Amino acid sequence: MSTLTLAALLLATAADPKTVGYAALFPTLGAMYQTTIHNPEIGKGEKPEAYKQMATFEWTGGRAERLNVTFARDPGFKEEFSAAALKKTGAKEVDVGKKKGYLMAMPADKGKESPGPRLVVVLSADKVVIIDQYGFGADLEKLAASIDLEKAEKALDAPPK
Repeated sequence: MSTLTLAALLLATAADPKTVGYAALFPTLGAMYQTTIHNPEIGKGEKPEAYKQMATFEWTGGRAERLNVTFARDPGFKEEFSAAALKKTGAKEVDVGKKKGYLMAMPADKGKESPGPRLVVVLSADKVVIIDQYGFGADLEKLAASIDLEKAEKALDAPPK
């Protein structure tokens, strides 16, 4: 059994069933990161079209670094994360496996910590993986490449549990 599989099983059994969702899809960053899997956000209705789940990874080794990894589906992404819209923002196109990713600066949150870079990996017209970095140290492209993007795209066919 791989370390990733073992970690996912341990995490899944320890977590509240309402928060597990896409837990096995999130990357494993190692012992120096404290991981928090947040409750999923699911749109209204019997068959919601918009939903997402985020995990936060905080470095515990002395430097200020936090990463948020979000798996999301929303019909609005067709416009928001289209290649044309992202290029207008000055995003740099990068290859992440067989998918296109876009590196950009995150919008500043008033009164909150300074945002770092953001990587949006477009899985399909309405499905994305978003990695936001606060602080320093992570290689977002390498982190995104460690995620099984095919499994993430398939998982996003349905809302998180």
